[in-house]
Amino acid sequence: MKTRFQGSDDRAFTLVMVLTILAAVTILVVGLFGIVSSERQISASFDAVEQADLAVQAGLARASAMLGQSLMDETGVVFAMPANVPLDEPRTPVPVLLTANYDFTSKQWRYQPLISGAQAPAASTTLQKPASTGLGYEPQPVNAQANQAADRQVMRRQHPAALPSQAPPLAWWETLSLPASIPGPDGESAGQEKISARFCFHIEDLQGLLNLSHTGNLDGTDERHSRHRQLINGPHVVPGLNLAFADRPLLNQSALYSIFNPLAQQDTSDLARHLVKSRRLIFTPEAWKEIVIQPDTLTGWPGRDAAAYLARDAASSRFTEASASALEEHTISGLDSYFELALIPPDPAFVSDGRLQPGTRKLNLNRLLAAIEALPADQRQARAQQAVDEIAGHIRTHLPDFDERRGGYPLGADPEFAYLQCLAAGIIDYADTDSMPTMKVLNETDPVTMRGEYRGMDAFPIVSEQWQRYRFESSYTEDGSQFIDYSVTQYLELWNMTNKPVSGVIQSTFECDGELTASAGIYDVKDILRGKEAPDATVKAGMPAMEGEENKELWWHPTIPVALQPNQYIVVRCQPVLLKLRSGLPAPPGGTATVSLRGYLNNRDRTSKYRIRFGPAGSPLTLVDFPQGKLDRFDWAVNNTSNRQRFNTNLPGMSYSDANQAGTFANNIGDPRAAFFIDYLLDQVNYPNNSSPWSRNIRFNNVTRFFGENRVSLWPDGGHNSPLRPSRVNDYNNNPDTPLIPALAVEPEKYVQRLSNEGRLFSVTELGHVFDPIMWDPDGGSPYEPPGDMQYRDFADIRPGDMAKSSIFYCGGNTLRVGRPEHSRFRPAYGETIPNRPANRSMCATALLDLFHTGIPQAVDEQVRAGDFQRIHGHVNINTASKQTLQALVAGALEMDTAIQYPAGSADAAIPRPGTPESASLIADEIILRRPFLSASELPERLLASDGQPLLGRTHRKSDREVFPEWNDSAAEEAFARLFNSSTVRSRHFRVVVTGQCYRESRSGAMNVLATRSRLYHVFVRPVRGEDGVILRNDIQITYARNF
Repeated sequence: MKTRFQGSDDRAFTLVMVLTILAAVTILVVGLFGIVSSERQISASFDAVEQADLAVQAGLARASAMLGQSLMDETGVVFAMPANVPLDEPRTPVPVLLTANYDFTSKQWRYQPLISGAQAPAASTTLQKPASTGLGYEPQPVNAQANQAADRQVMRRQHPAALPSQAPPLAWWETLSLPASIPGPDGESAGQEKISARFCFHIEDLQGLLNLSHTGNLDGTDERHSRHRQLINGPHVVPGLNLAFADRPLLNQSALYSIFNPLAQQDTSDLARHLVKSRRLIFTPEAWKEIVIQPDTLTGWPGRDAAAYLARDAASSRFTEASASALEEHTISGLDSYFELALIPPDPAFVSDGRLQPGTRKLNLNRLLAAIEALPADQRQARAQQAVDEIAGHIRTHLPDFDERRGGYPLGADPEFAYLQCLAAGIIDYADTDSMPTMKVLNETDPVTMRGEYRGMDAFPIVSEQWQRYRFESSYTEDGSQFIDYSVTQYLELWNMTNKPVSGVIQSTFECDGELTASAGIYDVKDILRGKEAPDATVKAGMPAMEGEENKELWWHPTIPVALQPNQYIVVRCQPVLLKLRSGLPAPPGGTATVSLRGYLNNRDRTSKYRIRFGPAGSPLTLVDFPQGKLDRFDWAVNNTSNRQRFNTNLPGMSYSDANQAGTFANNIGDPRAAFFIDYLLDQVNYPNNSSPWSRNIRFNNVTRFFGENRVSLWPDGGHNSPLRPSRVNDYNNNPDTPLIPALAVEPEKYVQRLSNEGRLFSVTELGHVFDPIMWDPDGGSPYEPPGDMQYRDFADIRPGDMAKSSIFYCGGNTLRVGRPEHSRFRPAYGETIPNRPANRSMCATALLDLFHTGIPQAVDEQVRAGDFQRIHGHVNINTASKQTLQALVAGALEMDTAIQYPAGSADAAIPRPGTPESASLIADEIILRRPFLSASELPERLLASDGQPLLGRTHRKSDREVFPEWNDSAAEEAFARLFNSSTVRSRHFRVVVTGQCYRESRSGAMNVLATRSRLYHVFVRPVRGEDGVILRNDIQITYARNF
């Protein structure tokens, strides 16, 4: 054996082992370095993600601060502008949301886009849209960097929309920088800023969507949606509000079915019915998907296939199922209610003269009504008059030009204020629970100087026609002298113009001023009543009761019980006053004996009036109706042969003239409410040919003339014509109280004056039912009517400048125009310059909706109902809502006038038929075109048809005597009331989408994004208030969140 060979093998083995160990160590070292490097990369990635998440939180904090600051002002607005998107973008653009707040110091509106990194548009003196570029609005970035365009493209790819169907939203990056004193995360030296993260966000308005927790009802046939209908004997209805069922949402009148089929005339949607039935389960934003997909045996809903129902179109990313798209894009659920201080908005009508102070509160009308309702009947009038002064004073303070509407209103020591008091009294009487008018009469104890100051309208009868009959009863000999029994009898036609039954007793004055000539005997009528003509002339029977001191006395007939249905006419006869007159002729009588009554003025009685008291049975009577002007009565002679009786007849609110002067006619439209205000002689009309007892007034001899018929359907307010008596009275010997056979049918649904008598107001839109005693000569010519007929169209629109003149001769047919075209004399000309038109809404009736509010009328707690807050609960922001959402607010047939008619061939080319889907579509388009709105009260003036005239509530006149539709003012104002009562112009619920990025610049300047995070939030900006109700701060509450 050779030992050297053995040694060589050992050395070889050792070498192999050493090399193996060295390889293993090398592998271990390399592996360790790899692990360290990998862990370092993972750590850096986690750091980048964390920084991106922190950027998201910073973006949310920035958005929250923006919202919190903008919503400190409860008169500000939140509105949307269409955004610029590429023309070939198939998805739905996301509007740019802005807030606008009025700066009382600079008297300017300041705007804030609710997106990141954007410059605020320039301030403006009026609320308006910021200037648009291209097809939409695109605010400029705060930092106009060279790479901003590239960043914008990156942001479009990396900042998601809230919904897949939405196009990339507009926003700009805001950067987060490390302070110069802190080194960078990789140990970069301090001393210069190191950009480490950035964020962008956009905000959408959730209150621009239909709230599934509130929208829709099952109140119609077969559990279909139905707008509540105003019936004569039905519950009180305010359009847009559910007042019938306390256990159901207040705003359930909006038409959920219309978002599924905007062209539907009525609800046929089973899906809408199922969603309404299941609304208690829809409490998260996407809960509707499960509700639709899953079958429900309780509601009979069959369910839908999830894959098919939720499939999306490849190009637009919208659901291929139309109803799913509608629900995703136009509805929301789970929004909390909140309270809002009712503040007067900084509309030019209020701020133009610098009177309005920031935070000025609206006046709660229900607070005043509650104070009246708490009192016994004998104390209510005094408290109501205090409320009248408070309401009128509030209008005068904030709308000093509003009383210019009055025209020639002649009443009161201060007619301007008395006009406002009259409106205030009308507000109270519309809502209070009694039937007596709130009114004030000057010099009530002196019949000569007595004048009305103001009067509200309540459920009491109005004199529509009045007659005084003079009758030769008989002649006879007594104590060697001839005596004549002669009677004077008052007849009254009473009209219940309201929608409420009238029941109680009336009492009328006996007024017959002048001298009676009984053959050779001459006697003063008043002296006969005073007993000063006895024994030659005495009251033989029917002596009226005297009240007042001599020369200021009034004589009152006995009371008469009355009961009238809505829109019913009745004729009552007062107790005849039978006079015994010595004729002065020798006895025995022979030939013809004559008695004539000659007034003190040109042989006419022109100092008498009719005056009636009224009150419920068992209650004290109150003076409720008398004309401001005197009655014109002819000097009729009656005798014992051919002419035994004659009549003087007057038509209050219709026929006026001074018969002693030619060409002095001032014929009115026929509204007897106006007689309380018109300071002119009531014309004496022919009996029997021009008299029409038991029906609306018609002058058969002049039936084709303007003054020949009381055509209620042609009044400025609109309305309906009740049946006319078929023929004239024909014979002097027929008395007005002779019943018609057959009697005319009473048509209650054609009432004129709408009342609620609920003891409270549920909405300020109800002010549209208040009688408005504006007094204008509508043709602008001489004080009297022209030689030809007056035109109804002139009464329907009081025009500016010299086209109409203030007058004491004309009145009637108007309520406050709240939801239909305001008289052009009081309406600003939006979008055009028209001479003599107002610059703002300071004389528009709709401006009152910004001065008053009704609190929370459904509240049980009186303090809450009468407080300074309004509840926002399901209201839609009309400044941000989509067309489909707006259509749902107004859709559905009109229900406030059951007698509405649409005459064939009378449609207006400029506007579709009201209550149709086409009408709802046009209204929605106009709202989107004209917004932003400072208040929903602007809608009647701002929404215009294609001919430039107001759209809402417009009555088309094919000719002066043809209207389309034939409706009352409640129906004309219904669409607006639906919108106003369902809407708001600001919001506190928002969707915030935030994207955060961590990035680093390379040495070459290239941007390297290390991590991106995006998150969606639903936030509620909850106001925190002080003891006075003013907002101290806004807390941001996250109600829903999810990652993308």
